[in-house]
Amino acid sequence: MHKRQQLKSKSESYFKLLDYWLIIPVLLMTIIGIVVLNSVFKAGYGAGEYPGNLIKHIGAIMIGILLALLISLADLPVIGLIGYITYFISLVLLVIVHIDGFSMYDLTGADSWIRFPIFGTFQPSELAKVGIAMLLGTYLAKIKKEEISLWQGLLYIVCISGIPMFLIAMEPDFGTFFVILFMILVMVFVYGLKWRYILAGGITGIIAIPLAWNYYLDEYQKNRIMTFLFPGHDPNSNYHIEQSLKAVASGGITGREGNIDIPVPVKESDFIFSAISEYTGFIGTTLLIILIVIFLLRAIYVAIKMTEFDLASSYMMMGLIAVQGIHFVENIGMNVGVLPITGIPLPYISSGGSSMVVNYFMFGLMLNVSINYQMMQQNDL
Repeated sequence: MHKRQQLKSKSESYFKLLDYWLIIPVLLMTIIGIVVLNSVFKAGYGAGEYPGNLIKHIGAIMIGILLALLISLADLPVIGLIGYITYFISLVLLVIVHIDGFSMYDLTGADSWIRFPIFGTFQPSELAKVGIAMLLGTYLAKIKKEEISLWQGLLYIVCISGIPMFLIAMEPDFGTFFVILFMILVMVFVYGLKWRYILAGGITGIIAIPLAWNYYLDEYQKNRIMTFLFPGHDPNSNYHIEQSLKAVASGGITGREGNIDIPVPVKESDFIFSAISEYTGFIGTTLLIILIVIFLLRAIYVAIKMTEFDLASSYMMMGLIAVQGIHFVENIGMNVGVLPITGIPLPYISSGGSSMVVNYFMFGLMLNVSINYQMMQQNDL
């Protein structure tokens, strides 16, 4: 009997096909988040009352895990359909953000959330990252395989990414806008863009910096960047960094002892890494960084190998890796004062229902690519 016929279906051999090099780091990061957030919430940080806020966080994780498992089982044509559905839903929600009358601008500096009955608030820009990555992967693959012309493909890509990025910029959500931009640049670079185009893009980016500074950035965003470049420039932004560094330093080797709490703004989300360092010390943060490196390296390995079988999946996965990778680097970097402060949470760890569910959505897509790669590899034997 042919080996292709001997291969069991994905559902029958699901647990054998699961990529535990991806699963174990993500689950361990999630557990670290729950443990640390338990202490953070108990100390009075975050919205809601303890333990209700912790239960809500765990509930978002459960929803995310269930979604990831369902997505990981889908076949490639279904994933393609999910990409279009995700993109158009995120586009509709991004429009609703601007007209629904609900705003958290005074609290967050951006009108980025929709409030749903029962479920609470949701940030559509999180979902837009996934939708853009999935559709860009599809059209980059079409260009590569010459199913559409280069200029036709570029037009699709500009429209697919430009419309949601414009809506996000109007919120204005500085952090998410540049995360998506970074994701697109990574995907295009992996596609194989010629160096002259990369150079032209770099020059355009440099020219755009003063325009963005004068016409796009809010005053608080300018202050964050100036505080990063010139410590002490803005007392409010400087306070965030100073308190975060105190919390990081207070952890020592194994974590601080006693009931002394270092007050850090947004300790449950943007500055969660400072809490991890405070409560688990050098050992805990080192373990976390090792888990992040293992997760990202394994994901990159699978994305590279998948180019042999399905370019769209490979490009999509590189986009998702770029999104989560920049979140890891930026969040940890701003917590230790080596990068500017942005409202970017730490994936799988920070408190936040919409970001947690979307992170697991991305994780489910990564698992799907890994499972399909293993199946195609076996079929090819």
